[in-house]
Amino acid sequence: MINNKNTNTNNKNLNICKCPFCESELENQGMPYCKTCNITIKFCTHCGKPLPIDSESTVCPECGQS
Repeated sequence: MINNKNTNTNNKNLNICKCPFCESELENQGMPYCKTCNITIKFCTHCGKPLPIDSESTVCPECGQS
């Protein structure tokens, strides 16, 4: 018999959005704003990775796309 309790708990944890900089849970998953860091999180439109906080540039350090 397979225990589904652990599987359900793991699936719930996968749906939680967290700030990529401080790991705090984001209250509104549709809005990329972290209250703990007090920043708006910007993501690369090509690869989806978060852009650096202090970066004025729009070039992604991961993939190089702008």
